[in-house]
Amino acid sequence: MPITLTLAEIVASKDAWQKLLAADLPIKVAYWIGKRYRKVEREIIDYEKKNHDLVRKYGQPSKDRPGSIEVSPEGMEAFQGEMSDLRDIVISLDIDPIKLADVEPAKLTGRDFALLGKFIEE
Repeated sequence: MPITLTLAEIVASKDAWQKLLAADLPIKVAYWIGKRYRKVEREIIDYEKKNHDLVRKYGQPSKDRPGSIEVSPEGMEAFQGEMSDLRDIVISLDIDPIKLADVEPAKLTGRDFALLGKFIEE
């Protein structure tokens, strides 16, 4: 059953996924979580590439940090608009939700569950 969410929700869940991936879980559970995360990670990587493209599009070399690019004040409004459009893209991931009982040993926090909410079911 596909899980539908925005790119913003996917990107926000990254740290919670990392915590889940690092948890000491039974091997079968860890395997299937890893497979699910690879699909999530592809979306995060694509998002980060587009974010970087937008920074280059609206940015200028930093005066304070050589080698860095900063979005100029003149381009900030357009940059924020395009970033908002990017974050609002709705993605349908072809993955099954994770069973709550399978991740109980991971000792996730309430914040983690809030971020992973659409990925976990009872």
